[in-house]
Amino acid sequence: MFHAISLSKSDPTPLYIQLACELAKLIQDGVLVEGFKLPTIRSLSKQLSINRDTVVSAYKLLEQQGLVESFIGKGTYR
Repeated sequence: MFHAISLSKSDPTPLYIQLACELAKLIQDGVLVEGFKLPTIRSLSKQLSINRDTVVSAYKLLEQQGLVESFIGKGTYR
């Protein structure tokens, strides 16, 4: 499911915003249901071949928007 996320490094939009938008779309489409655990920062950055900081920023943005919740030591959940 997360392999289908497409990010464009040639797009002027920062990668973390692109990632946050892609994840928000999965949430809005009902693919990521309530209680779903998102991949770890390390695993998602490896899957998408992007920097870990990009995933951190995307998750923080989603959390600010109220779409996910992060718990220290437990992960990020829808």
